[in-house]
Amino acid sequence: MIKSGTTTFSDMYIFEEETAQAANQAGMRCLLAKSSSTFLPQFKTPAEGLAYTEELIQRWADHPLVNIMVEPHSLYTCSPELLKSAKNLADRYQVPPVYTFLEIGGSETVERKIGKRATTSQGDGNCSTRGSLPFIAS
Repeated sequence: MIKSGTTTFSDMYIFEEETAQAANQAGMRCLLAKSSSTFLPQFKTPAEGLAYTEELIQRWADHPLVNIMVEPHSLYTCSPELLKSAKNLADRYQVPPVYTFLEIGGSETVERKIGKRATTSQGDGNCSTRGSLPFIAS
């Protein structure tokens, strides 16, 4: 990435602490998030995932290169409670909340899981995504 001129990257899911250390050592800016989910087995509970994210936020606070985001995985892998808790955590530390808004071909999955289209869930009080940065993944 450095050879191509990349100065900043974003990453989520696994090995965020190691990624932060590598970016710092390489002198690259990064935005990192440990994905939390209600249905994916990355942590025993969603609260455990958010607690880990909070540890990352505290450890890398005010770092000139490493920035931590709060990332509940997506509308269809998180309960409304997890989305609200994630947004509250992001607000408390004033860090960006992000989530996967929609994966290619996933619109039916979102409707089946949350009972509405992804676009109509924005900030409806049940999902607490207002003010979040949505990603579209392929």
